[in-house]
Amino acid sequence: MKLSSVLNPEFVFTGLRGNSAQEIYSEMLRRMLPAMELEGDIPGMVQEMTGREDAIGVAYDGVAYPHLRLNGYEDLGLAVGILASPVKLRESDMGDVKVVILSLVGEKVGDFYLKTLAAFLRYLGNPVNLERIAGCASGEELQSQLEWDGIRIKKNITAEDLMDVNCPTISPEKTLREAFDLFTRAHLSTLPVVDAENRLLGVLDAVNVISKFIPEYVMMLPNAQFLESFETFEALNREEGTRLVKDFMRPAKLLITPDTPLFHCTVEICRHSAYTIFVTREDKTLVGSLSVNNIIHRVLRG
Repeated sequence: MKLSSVLNPEFVFTGLRGNSAQEIYSEMLRRMLPAMELEGDIPGMVQEMTGREDAIGVAYDGVAYPHLRLNGYEDLGLAVGILASPVKLRESDMGDVKVVILSLVGEKVGDFYLKTLAAFLRYLGNPVNLERIAGCASGEELQSQLEWDGIRIKKNITAEDLMDVNCPTISPEKTLREAFDLFTRAHLSTLPVVDAENRLLGVLDAVNVISKFIPEYVMMLPNAQFLESFETFEALNREEGTRLVKDFMRPAKLLITPDTPLFHCTVEICRHSAYTIFVTREDKTLVGSLSVNNIIHRVLRG
């Protein structure tokens, strides 16, 4: 099914103005509800949407995806807001928002909603596509753009629908100091190690790196609570500027391809107790990463 076919041009609001999530969501609902022949407490609906976003720590960048599940409603209400000026909706956002995809989800369309959301995530995850949509001057223009780009709602959700395409990477020739700096900036504890052609060579795991600096005898002790030595941290601080990533990376054993079904991805994550798995093409070119957070934020709380 084409994504353009589920989008009503009348529910595309261009030149939308507002300085906060509350203002923008309220204005979109104010326009949506009468056309959908629905009544609702708009302030209460907005509070529920923003409260949910705050509760799970949503951090938008470029596109916001607020939604609300409605009891007694059986359809999917979908609206697109194109902002007159980019706005940072909340302090936790990673960047200004240019486009808002607001969904009112009925009781019987949860699966269809997730597949529609996946299509938007996949399409608007490309900055070029986001700029095209943000530049549309009408609902008809946006619909035509989606039609021209051939964006479809797939039968099954796959890794490419949920993965992070801009996952940080590191070269095997970088130092541990540079790796720990990147761990800190990206709020990660695992990094894919790639070559100059972005082919995946291995994985650098912060826990594994730190463990290499813990004396072997300590690792053999059944209980290390009585130890108060800073030897491990002193050694790591002393050597992090000279030791290289390639000497600490481990093989990337758990890989998936972009077309791997979501359920299979989830099974692999659970089976291997992996927090993050990497998505590669057949030639090992890295195209993204899929984490437990992706599944929680975009499926369980999507």
